[in-house]
Amino acid sequence: LGLTISGQLVRLAGGEIGLDSSPGDGATFWFTWKFGHPSETQNRSVRSETLDYIEPESGLLPDGVRVLLAEDETISRVLIETLLEQAGLSVHVVENGRQAVDEALSGNYQAILMDVQMPVLDGLEATREIRNQERQHGGHLPIIALTAHAMHGDREKCLQAGMDDYLPKPLNKEGLFEILNRHLGNTALLVDGDFLSRQMAVEVLIESGWKVTLAETGRSALYEASVNHFDLILLDMDEPEQGAETAQAIRRLEEYSGRQALILGIGNRAVSQELLGTCRESGIDDYLQRPLDIALLRRQMVR
Repeated sequence: LGLTISGQLVRLAGGEIGLDSSPGDGATFWFTWKFGHPSETQNRSVRSETLDYIEPESGLLPDGVRVLLAEDETISRVLIETLLEQAGLSVHVVENGRQAVDEALSGNYQAILMDVQMPVLDGLEATREIRNQERQHGGHLPIIALTAHAMHGDREKCLQAGMDDYLPKPLNKEGLFEILNRHLGNTALLVDGDFLSRQMAVEVLIESGWKVTLAETGRSALYEASVNHFDLILLDMDEPEQGAETAQAIRRLEEYSGRQALILGIGNRAVSQELLGTCRESGIDDYLQRPLDIALLRRQMVR
């Protein structure tokens, strides 16, 4: 663990780390560290001088996303905070679970990175308190567990406590942003047997920065919805098992997760009050007739 942290620190400073070793002779560890000249850096912060080589890796995350970091270990806290800020995210740091609960309930954050082992209140108990409050008042804040104990069953314990995902420490930078993108980026699930409308919907969504998952059947869509949260789900209403029945099953799943997607039906039938009533009885929020109206689809995406 010490070598991993040392390696991360050195790479953040733009250097390299390595070792020379021979059997029986021991090992010599070495690293390089980049320093600027005082005349060039005296009016700049140390962080901006030494870390400006890091390229933002936030993917589809918009600048200014507010993340609450609950971490009591100094080195991990500094590393994670630096990575998030370099990617354009706004970070607020707390050092125990009680502070995390208080901050989470303020409504100022889009996600929490929650260390499992913390003083006062550990990450699991803090998560349970946050979820209890959300059940009473609504909402769902993504909580991602951070733990140095990558033991069998740890991930399941975190998910049972109400956490949305799990990251082992020391963190992998790519893994960190992959998970943040998964929970903070706009996501859509699409089931559409019509090639033209499917292609049009995919193009509009991707051009708008959405991540799109395609499912061929209602059964596969239900599986995707059970393991991932989607902001928008589009279901083909011309196939009953892919439309109304799938929507009903997804709504039952959402009763446990506390998160609700906007579900839209797609079909060849003309829009009518009877059709809209049938859709809403099944848990479908609205209906789009083929050929798709792009402007209408974009309004639903904003919704």
